[in-house]
Amino acid sequence: TNVPGVSATALGLDTLLSSLIIAPAVVGYWRGTWMLMDYHVFPQQHLYSAWVSFTIGAFGHIFFVLMERPFTRWFNPDIHRLAYYLVSRLYTAIFGFVCVNLWRGAWKMLDRYTGLEIWSVLATMLVSVVALAAMRTLRNISAPPFAVATDGYEGYFQVPTMFRVSNVLKYIDNCLIEVESGEYIIIFWRNNINYVR
Repeated sequence: TNVPGVSATALGLDTLLSSLIIAPAVVGYWRGTWMLMDYHVFPQQHLYSAWVSFTIGAFGHIFFVLMERPFTRWFNPDIHRLAYYLVSRLYTAIFGFVCVNLWRGAWKMLDRYTGLEIWSVLATMLVSVVALAAMRTLRNISAPPFAVATDGYEGYFQVPTMFRVSNVLKYIDNCLIEVESGEYIIIFWRNNINYVR
């Protein structure tokens, strides 16, 4: 890919770093968090455990969108660098936990409610692709593991959403993208993995 001002060597190193170090580390975090939830949150009641995870994920995403502006105001790296650093890392850990739970809850509910038969896997995958294409968010299925975000100062607490809006509209946008579009991405990946199995 031609990126202005970036050499092919830099792009190659970036790709190697993303695929050989960052992606496995992220997978390790996700797997560990997922398994801890399996062991500690209603391990004998799988569906209830899935609903708990989904609830943590859905409401957690909404919380982080609503707190985006206050966090940005309260924790400015130019004013309180140490507070910013500590809070931003805690924010990342909690937001990561929220993301894993949304995926875990949706994935386990899909297993429970739609099953793992080939026709079910293909049908739900097709529905997810059509829904993502209709929302113009199909590109999100290719994000992991090469969508790498760095810990820069600019916009650290900003949650990317589909529409660049504020306040109440941002809340609605978050519900649409983070929960709805996110669910279709989960459906797509879950079904691809189950199809390969």
